[in-house]
Amino acid sequence: MTPPLPEESVGDEVRAAPEVRAAPEEQQITKKHDQERKKERDRRDKEQREQKEHLKKKDERIRKLEAENATLKGQVGELREDVGELQKKVEELRNQLNVSEASKAKLSNEKELTEARLVLKGWLMKRGIKGPTAHIWRRRWISLDEESGHLYYYKENSDIHPQGLIDLDMIQGVEEQSPDLQDKNNASFNIITQGRVYELMAHDEITMRSWIQSLETLRNWRKSKASSKSEQRH
Repeated sequence: MTPPLPEESVGDEVRAAPEVRAAPEEQQITKKHDQERKKERDRRDKEQREQKEHLKKKDERIRKLEAENATLKGQVGELREDVGELQKKVEELRNQLNVSEASKAKLSNEKELTEARLVLKGWLMKRGIKGPTAHIWRRRWISLDEESGHLYYYKENSDIHPQGLIDLDMIQGVEEQSPDLQDKNNASFNIITQGRVYELMAHDEITMRSWIQSLETLRNWRKSKASSKSEQRH
């Protein structure tokens, strides 16, 4: 056990031992350490505040972006609806255009058929192939019977009984006469069937071309009509 410190006595007075004080160097070191610790605490506090502020700003930015994203999604949804409506309108217009084009084509075909029906009635010269008048050009009245598809030819336009007929459905081709056999008006043409070539001659080249075009129009129309009926039966 450590013995108590001796007390100094002067006369009858008793005095305590003197207080131990740190040296000035130690005080300065301690003070410096305190200052450094305070600086470190201040630095850490500052960093924490800056980090909190950064996180706060980041959260605000995220919330703002989320709000903008939600707005954009809503706008995209509206745009999709608008696009859908526009696509429907475009499809409707396309259908209307197709109908219009089909109607236009139908009217054009009907116009061509009407013109062809009008052309296929009139006077032509026809070359015979048999008898004493073979290879002689004779004037004949040509008339179309659309129901039967026959092109009848008569001596006179008032005759009831025809001299003969050409079946439109049996025609294989209609073409201009070859140059070496062509007449001076360049108005001769041939109707080719399986059993015979009919040599005909119009008044002029323009009339000849009208007959050729009209014959082709009528026979192609009859082919198309027959094909449609066949498809419907099947």
